[in-house]
Amino acid sequence: MKKSWLPVSAVVLGILWMLAGGAAFTIMGALIKHLSQTLPITVIVFFRMLIGFALLLPWILRERLTPVVTSQPGLHVVRSITGFLSLMCLVYSLSRLDLTDAVAISFTTPLWMIIIAAVLLGEGSGPRRWLATVIGFGGVLVIVRPDMDPDPAMLAALASACLGSLSLACVKKLSRFDSALTITFYFALIGTLFSIVPAMFTWVWPTPFEYLLLVATGITGVTGLMCSARAYSLADATVISPVDFTRLPFAAVIGYVIFGETPDLWTLSGVVIIMASILYIGRRAKVRA
Repeated sequence: MKKSWLPVSAVVLGILWMLAGGAAFTIMGALIKHLSQTLPITVIVFFRMLIGFALLLPWILRERLTPVVTSQPGLHVVRSITGFLSLMCLVYSLSRLDLTDAVAISFTTPLWMIIIAAVLLGEGSGPRRWLATVIGFGGVLVIVRPDMDPDPAMLAALASACLGSLSLACVKKLSRFDSALTITFYFALIGTLFSIVPAMFTWVWPTPFEYLLLVATGITGVTGLMCSARAYSLADATVISPVDFTRLPFAAVIGYVIFGETPDLWTLSGVVIIMASILYIGRRAKVRA
């Protein structure tokens, strides 16, 4: 009885952690979108990484630097670089796109995860899963509309999702060796170092209110990363990833209330196609299991 309960409990906890992470990331996206109206994206990314690192440092010191110890330094560097580049692309796309459009494109992350998990994590995929993945990327084409000269910001959002998938694959692998705190700490540290130089060349001093928003961005960002890392350590990527869809209603409400945005038919149609493909992939994974 005990053996049958533990796996179910782990999956449920993983889903709950992913829900919390999705809410945190959506709020962070809204804050970034607002800040990008007055601050360069390089400055926003620098403060996002710096504040995240500052928030983690007392926690690390309280643990007597124990989370700093890792047997996978190279993998942490790869995870941090891909995560940093993904964040840069995300901030750029948020500065140019409606919040819902940027979130919709980010839904391709689970589709990229199918490909990357097969290559890097050795997770097998059958022909039906690959077909569903192709259909899901067809939904991306509906949103991006390549025949209508797509906005470079949409391509940046797509690049962010791809790089984010690589980063998440590293998180999945790192979770076998390190805690969520260790994974997040190294991302914050390395990301801060990488963001210093670009920020110096485009520096603009924030206002006091913008400082508050930047702090909130760091808090929500760290919260989202910690929740995601915990979720992926509890359950398989193909089970956890579809839960990320909850970010769409969050983004739609925030975009409408704060920014006066309304998703168009192309975005909604593309999201439906992507969601249907990923939900089918998740169902197939459950049936196979």
